[in-house]
Amino acid sequence: MKKSFLPLYLFLLLFSLLETKQIKAQSCCPEFELKFARFNCETPDCKGGTAIGQPGAVATMCQYSTNKIQVVPGISPGFTYVWNVTGGTINGPVLTTLSTALSYIDVTWGNGTLGTVTVTIFNSDSSCFKVLTQSFCLTKSPLALFIKNTGDTVCKNQAITFTNTSLGVYSNWYWNFGDGNSQNGGMSVSHAYSNTGTYIVSLTVSNAKASDNCGCSNTYYDTITVNNSTGLQILTPDCRKMLCAGDTVTYCSSITGCGSYTWTAIGGTVIGTGSCIQVVWDLLNPSIINPTVTLTIPAACAGSCGNTTSLIEKILYKMPIQGNNIVCENAASTYTLPALPGVFYTWSVLPAAGFTIINGTYLNTPSFGLIFTAAGSYTIRCIYIDSLRGCFDTSYKTITVRPAFGIVGPSTSCVSCNSFFNTSP
Repeated sequence: MKKSFLPLYLFLLLFSLLETKQIKAQSCCPEFELKFARFNCETPDCKGGTAIGQPGAVATMCQYSTNKIQVVPGISPGFTYVWNVTGGTINGPVLTTLSTALSYIDVTWGNGTLGTVTVTIFNSDSSCFKVLTQSFCLTKSPLALFIKNTGDTVCKNQAITFTNTSLGVYSNWYWNFGDGNSQNGGMSVSHAYSNTGTYIVSLTVSNAKASDNCGCSNTYYDTITVNNSTGLQILTPDCRKMLCAGDTVTYCSSITGCGSYTWTAIGGTVIGTGSCIQVVWDLLNPSIINPTVTLTIPAACAGSCGNTTSLIEKILYKMPIQGNNIVCENAASTYTLPALPGVFYTWSVLPAAGFTIINGTYLNTPSFGLIFTAAGSYTIRCIYIDSLRGCFDTSYKTITVRPAFGIVGPSTSCVSCNSFFNTSP
């Protein structure tokens, strides 16, 4: 009697179809991976790319920075990407979760020490499904910020004062006014626009890369709209870009024919009245942060652009060192003097131990970064010289460093046990 091979044939055919379907299902799912610009850097807070106290190797990024994270290969449409971020936000200041057909996002990190990016990838019938996760150590970075003394809309030639209010430790800062003009340094800077239009003003703060930092930088932006009206200006025929204490300078109003002109000078003596006066810069002292000339005219004479304007001068005198008087042990601090053209700076600290200089430099910089490693009292000194004009001076600042704050208590405990903890010091 002949045996039928039909059942065996059908079984083999069905097995073959199942295998083909499985191979096709596998072949439709690529080898996805996360890609981003690598930041190769080690610092005390990110050793080997790993946050202190956290297991596993992770990539290093700067706090507050914005980084593009993308899936490779990026297949769209046909796939959905569900993104989740901790320690930062997605595509702006709000989102931490996003479901999209896009295979990339921009992540802006916060001020923490750790961040993660997780993306779940799947196609329409879920025959392809994959989850990718990347952890990041967020190394210390300055946060750029500034304020201005006007609204967002100003007049032509109206002086605007921008003040650097950035947070964290930084050694360099750079202003870009969006009209082709820029400036290195300056905690408070003045600028006026001669043409109508919309301008993007930016301040970038950064550190030079060193053993204690990764050279992180951060930029803050603001928008200025300049209308067609002309604002009040303080003009000077003096071509000197840099002044010394005791210099006499002539200042004039850009608007003439007014009934009165009220001039004041912080750090100087006003000589004369009318649309042009002189200022003798003879009243400067360490309590004055910005030597300033201010002019006020009658509102009816000024028009719609305001009847008061100010001009901050660049003058070498016994300037105050800006920075915290009281700091904590092992905390980073920045101390600054005005950035003056052609001036050479030499910083020092007494006693000459118990601190680390951030960026490793104490010469020719208006910004001095320190980490105090021992509690106590310190004196910061800076000697500054304008060799072209021949004037110089020295400034001092006393710093109190307090012991690092900590919590003292048992490292282990048990269920239902009472454990007691105290703060130290």
